[in-house]
Order: sequence, then C-alpha cells, then structure tokens
Amino acid sequence: MAWRILALGVFIATAGAGCGDATGPDAVPQGAYAYSGFDESGALVIQGWLTLDTHDPARVTGAWHLEPVGNVANLVPQTGDGRLAGQANGNVVVVDLNPGFADNNVVLDGRLGDGTYDGRWTYSGLAGPINSGTFTADQR
Repeated sequence: MAWRILALGVFIATAGAGCGDATGPDAVPQGAYAYSGFDESGALVIQGWLTLDTHDPARVTGAWHLEPVGNVANLVPQTGDGRLAGQANGNVVVVDLNPGFADNNVVLDGRLGDGTYDGRWTYSGLAGPINSGTFTADQR
C-alpha cells in the first residue's frame, strides 16, 4: 500500500496537547520518527521526534517535538512542540512545521523509505530562506 498511517491517531491527538512524558531525543513515542537535524556543515543542531499520517496524500498531518542541541542560531520555529501539515506525491513528502503562518516557517522536504524520512529542512521568513540543512528520521 503506497500510503500508510505512520502514527496512531490517538497519539497525534495526545501530542497536540503537549509532550507529556515524551520529551527529548531519547523518549521517542512508539510509531513516531526519531528526528535529527543537521546544519549545512553536517553538525547536529536539533533532535526530537515527529509523527506523519500520510493516509491522505493531499493532507499529510502529524505532530512534532524538537529540541536544539547546543546554542545554535536561527532554529526558533522548529523548537518546542507543534503540529505539521503538508502533502505527499509518491514517496516525496513536504510538510510545514508551522502551518497557517505566512512568516517564520520551517519546511521539511524529504523522501519516505522503509521506516525512514530523510531530506532537507529550510527555515524561511518573508524575505526568504534564513537557515537550512539536512535531516534524518527513523521510525520507532
């Protein structure tokens, strides 16, 4: 089946209210993706988890919890908790970590594999890109 539910709906509803006990990179909830984000030089700058529901490719949804690794500039809109939204086309999935806003957005543009989601993240404002890098995410 091309489209799978990659996270439990019950978990997504719970994650939207906050992290609860699922905080930090070591507490990845079952079915979520352990996420690592890297800057352009390849240094680890952010870790945490995200969920993806790709059942309807026109409306990918999920939740995320990400924390910076060290003191890194220009990561703000991808730290903390939130909901994500986007679209899928085949195994290419593009999601916005801050849907509904015209400014201060982080977009993940990646490919789904067998239990993986890898690609590029871009933090943009009204004037254009502010920061970017790569990410890897492995389903637990």
